This record gives sequence, C-alpha cells and structure tokens, in this order.
Amino acid sequence: MAQPAPPVDGRILLLGLTPLASARALARHGVSLVCAVKPEDADAARRSGLLDESVVVSNPANAEQVVSAVMRTGADIRFSAVATASEGPMVTTSLVGRALEVPSLSLPCALALHDKFLQKQLVAQAGVPTATAGIVHYSDADMVAVDEYPVVIKPFTDAGPRGTAVIRTRNDLRTFVSAAKAEGAPGPWLVEEYVEGDAVHIDGVIREGELMFISVGRYLDKPIDITHGDLYGSVLLDPQHNEQIYSAARVMVTRSLHALGHRDGVFHLEAFLQANQLMFGECSGRVSGGQIPDVIQQKFGVDLHDEWARCVLGTSSGMHDRASSDQSYGWMHLSAPAGTLSARSTGELELLPGVVEVDLEVAAGELVSDDSQDAVPRVASVQVAADTYDEVSERLIEVASWLASRAWTAPHQG
Repeated sequence: MAQPAPPVDGRILLLGLTPLASARALARHGVSLVCAVKPEDADAARRSGLLDESVVVSNPANAEQVVSAVMRTGADIRFSAVATASEGPMVTTSLVGRALEVPSLSLPCALALHDKFLQKQLVAQAGVPTATAGIVHYSDADMVAVDEYPVVIKPFTDAGPRGTAVIRTRNDLRTFVSAAKAEGAPGPWLVEEYVEGDAVHIDGVIREGELMFISVGRYLDKPIDITHGDLYGSVLLDPQHNEQIYSAARVMVTRSLHALGHRDGVFHLEAFLQANQLMFGECSGRVSGGQIPDVIQQKFGVDLHDEWARCVLGTSSGMHDRASSDQSYGWMHLSAPAGTLSARSTGELELLPGVVEVDLEVAAGELVSDDSQDAVPRVASVQVAADTYDEVSERLIEVASWLASRAWTAPHQG
C-alpha cells in the first residue's frame, strides 16, 4: 500500500467558521485556512478575508459531506491538522482526520467531549460528583423510570441551553416529548436529576495533561431558566478572594479532563456550586460562548481563542506575557420583545456606571424576531467592570432594569 503524502505545514482544514474570533486567531499565526461552511455562511466566509479556500457543505458536522466536498475541489488534500472551534463538528474532526490521514482530535476524546451522557459516565467512574442520568426516547416516555422530580431533559450534543427544559411532573415529560416528536425531533434525550446550587462555568487551558490556566465565573441565573425571564450572564470570581472554590475547581477539572482524555486544548466546563463544593455538569473542548472569553481576557490577560489556535498548531502557549487585573468583570446578554428595534444608540448604554463595552447585534429599525435558536431574542451584549464581585452583579442588574424601562421594540408592522 502506498504511503500517504506528508502533511503540509501550516495548512488547516477548519470545520465551520464560528466563532469567528477563533478563525481570526488561527489566521494571525500565518496559516493557510481551508474552511467547510454552510451555504448561508459562504458569503460571510469570503468577506472575512481569513480563508485561502472555502468548501460549501449543507452540514459541516457531516463527515461524508466534508470529505466529499474537499475531494471534489481537486486541490491538495494534505493538511497539518483538521480542527473545529464549534460544538457541532467536534466528532467530525476526528472522522475526517482519519479519512484524510491528517492529525486531529482522537475519536474517544471527541466523543467524550461531545456526548453529555458518555462524559457523565466517565467522570463518575473517576470519582467526580455528577448528577445521575438516564436516556429517554419518545416511544418509551411513558415508561421511563424517574424516581423524583424535577429532572432536566436535554439533547446529548447541543451547546448552550437550547432544547433543555426542567421537567417537574410525569405529564410534563410526556408533553415535552410529544411536542418534540411533532417538530421532527424524536430524541433520544438525556434525562438527569435537577441539581440545586449556583451554576458556574470553569474555563481554561490544558497542555500535555497539565492544567495551565483556570477561570471560574458564577452565572447570574441558571442558564436553563433563561426562558422564564431570568438574566443570562455571569461574573468572574477573583482567585484571591475565592481560594477554596478555585482549589476545588482545579481538582475537579483535572480529574474530569483526564477522565475525558482531553490533554491538549481549551475547555468550557459547567458545574454546580454547593457550599464551596462542586458538582460536574458538562464539559466541551472549545472556547465558551457569550462574552465569557472577553471578560476573561479583561480580567486575566488570557486570550482563549489564541490559546485554542496554539493548541491546534502544536505551538507553545502565549500566556507567559499575561497580566491580571484587580478589578472584577461580568457580562450579560440583553433581550427585547419581538418587534422592530427603535432608535437607541450604544452611547446610552456605554454611559451607564461600569459599562466597558457594548456589542449591539441588531441595528435600529431592524426586526427582532422570535428566533427558535435562542431562548430569548437578543439585541445586544454588555460587559461591565467594578472593584468587587457584588458591585459588578449590581451594575448588571441595573443595566437590565434600565433596558426594561425603555421601549426598545415596537410591534412589527406587516
């Protein structure tokens, strides 16, 4: 059998262009990027100026489509790595890497980082506390054995709170499953016990099995509750003022990542905080969403997107030059009722106490719709800073109250 051609240094096959900040980080290292993108993202991919080539596929998480599209180009199929910064194509990177005989994430690690049921089994076997979990399909919803309610039902592989619900009765479970079946999504789903305690996110970098950096943030409200009008955002905890929590986080993260086989990369782990003790929720091998990476860079001087790119390329970490801030930082998504966004400038928000950055996602006059991809229609994100954790939390609540008192949207006409 002929030997495969050697990889081409600095040529990366990237599955999906989101988040764009990660693709930019790769491009800053001078690599050649070939990206598999959805048709609706093709124009944005070309306009980004980051790619040497793009291949259009209906789903970058489909290994057959990606390999076929790359082969159809007739171009050089040698790469130095196959990677993704998105949740969906995580396992696909491993399958495509094997198909093209290119370095990529190992299949066991990719599965462990993507499948929430599998990862709970692995971390539990490693002695990490986590919620008990089971599996339910629409055909056995009436027969599933749930000893105690409430429980949480969620997809096995989706990122964020989308598709996740708190089920408080057996009838709630049947209603949820029936509705999902009617929408063409018959499961199966992960069903796990509802865990009390504050929801926290733990983000960081691991290289060669060694924990290089860790950040802990507490959510304003549990992400699974945002459909009920709660606040979707978080505030970072300062390591010096929360030594016990950070110590517990380092132990849990190290054990969890070793159990998942994740030795090189970034991570975003969600957990529940109960009296300075942590219970594992779920973990992914990517940079977190929201404004979490932005406030981490503000607080700790660590660019998680750049660290992800360095892990993909196998180069050394860039964290040796980081400088931490004594201030506290937090972020929040700002929602609005569906309708047409009325004229409001980012300048109004930026003048509020503590606000350091505003990212307006919908321009004045544009339609804010009930997007099924988001639990609550989002119009902007905001980052705030203050001297203490409590001050940041208070300022975020003040921003939310300020917005609630203003008519950001008017009913859509026609």
